[in-house]
Amino acid sequence: MQVSKGTKCILSKTGHYNIFYMSDEVSYFNQDCVVTTKSYLNTQSREYIAVQTENKNVGSVEQNASTIPIIVWVKNT
Repeated sequence: MQVSKGTKCILSKTGHYNIFYMSDEVSYFNQDCVVTTKSYLNTQSREYIAVQTENKNVGSVEQNASTIPIIVWVKNT
């Protein structure tokens, strides 16, 4: 799936059994990139889906500028 620079995303937090959930932290993609869709269920809103990207692609975590994979939530288009 292609994501454009400036696309809003919601960062993940881990919960029970290390399951990923949407947090309250909002960020934005700082460059165009291809992300991998994950089949994680979103109990807060079916409007958002989980995607995997590298942390350097997301604004608020780009300080690391590394290629560590992270899970963020984007609106389902």
